[in-house]
Amino acid sequence: MNKPKVLVLMATYNGQDFLEKQIQSIFNQQACNVSLLVSDDNSTDKTVALLNKVKKKNPNIEILFN
Repeated sequence: MNKPKVLVLMATYNGQDFLEKQIQSIFNQQACNVSLLVSDDNSTDKTVALLNKVKKKNPNIEILFN
């Protein structure tokens, strides 16, 4: 049986404290194949660096920078 594909849309702004756990929770889903599209609204903390770090480990993440 093929798992359904799901695209999760996420907006970020200065979310460094919660970002890694939130992304891990999204990709821990077992009932579907998840892709993640993240749009960052010019974060001034380490959010962008964390997004780039996570993207290197997971090809199912696309990041848009505003």
